[in-house]
Amino acid sequence: MPAALSYPGVYVEEIPSGVRTITGVATSIAAFVGRTARGPTDRPVVVTSWDDFVRNFGGLDLAYPLGFAVRDFYLNGGVQAVIARTFKPDGAIEKAVLDAKGLALEAASPGEWGNKLRVRVTKAANPDDLKDLATQLSVKKTDFFNLDLHDGAVGVTESFINLTAVPSARNVMGVLQNESTLVRAKGAPTAPTGVHAAIDLTKDTWEDLPANDRSTGVDGPAKAKESIAWATATMVTKPRGPVSFCCHRRTSSTCFAFRQKPSGNRYLWRFWPSQPNSAPHTARSSSSTRRTAGPA
Repeated sequence: MPAALSYPGVYVEEIPSGVRTITGVATSIAAFVGRTARGPTDRPVVVTSWDDFVRNFGGLDLAYPLGFAVRDFYLNGGVQAVIARTFKPDGAIEKAVLDAKGLALEAASPGEWGNKLRVRVTKAANPDDLKDLATQLSVKKTDFFNLDLHDGAVGVTESFINLTAVPSARNVMGVLQNESTLVRAKGAPTAPTGVHAAIDLTKDTWEDLPANDRSTGVDGPAKAKESIAWATATMVTKPRGPVSFCCHRRTSSTCFAFRQKPSGNRYLWRFWPSQPNSAPHTARSSSSTRRTAGPA
């Protein structure tokens, strides 16, 4: 601030320099928008490796080519990717629903991956062993039950013991919300009315058969189905292939890219500029266009 001129003399006032250092920004971050086998659809997710992407959204699958784009991104030195999953159900059911002996569960995220889930309900062999815990949580010792969850698509199994349907620190809704990557409680939880049969070491506990009484899977009417004929308001036609952000080197404009079909040894691409209602144009994969989606 200016000095107070209270008497005659020479005053020195320092003025901040107008030169500002340009801070460098990371150039190894990319955003991907498109269909994946699994994962949240209500928020973008930051992943820092290919393994991180697989855990959250699934691995390589020809039905979901976006995975190939992300894999190639990391193979070429990418460090951080932001994934925004798109999903449109083919019907009213977005998330597969499980009936765990009267306790309603649903897949943690939309998609057909949830149709491979199975659940097993058990209880402690001796409820008296839970007497102290019941006193601590102010519940009955008969309120406790255990859940084993299995994802048949990737072979992952989760186990949760000493859950309750009544309000407590072990309430099944809160525990699954905070700790499970596979399922969530659907609606207000109700205690299971029974348990599954004992494990038979000669049989697969998680086999997907109607006669399997050692675990419960997703019934036909409760299965989720994804629509592949999806489109958004800014797209003038239904895309085929992955969706990704890309940058046209000549105009530096953001656009959506969809790989369509090979033409000779090159792929044809359809580009949608970021401005709504803009007409798409077609280009071949060449030096003038940065290809950011789909396997080579």
